Amino acid sequence: LKLILATEVSEKENALQREKEGLDRIFVLEETLEDTRTAASNEAALLSSQILIKDQEKQDEVEMVRNEFRSKEKSLKARLDDSASSMEDMKKRLKMREEHIANLMASNLQFDESVRKSEDKLHQTTRELSVTLGQLKRVQARLSAESIQVLEDTSSIQ
Repeated sequence: LKLILATEVSEKENALQREKEGLDRIFVLEETLEDTRTAASNEAALLSSQILIKDQEKQDEVEMVRNEFRSKEKSLKARLDDSASSMEDMKKRLKMREEHIANLMASNLQFDESVRKSEDKLHQTTRELSVTLGQLKRVQARLSAESIQVLEDTSSIQ
């Protein structure tokens, strides 16, 4: 009976020892699992913070590009406004030049008309002077003839 009891006790001790070893392995596995969970959690937090940092860097980069774009847009708008203003000034100056040219052309036409009238008057005066010169030559010829007659008469009287 002792032997049976010792065998049973030994078997139970062995079973308990195996259970204890199984429990020890379970505790080790649970600790390993907990360590793995902690490591995974830490790695996830690290990745999350890296993602947030990268996201912030990208947002900063996008904001910088937007600001640069806005700056260029303002600059281009200012240049466009300046160009439009310059174009308006050029249009005004061109219109003033066109008006000046039109005035010069009208003045030139008036001058041409005045020259034509002056030429007509000059031709008329030349014709009148030619007629007057002819009359003067006839008067001179008559006076010369009369002078000769007076000289002949004066010679015959003496």
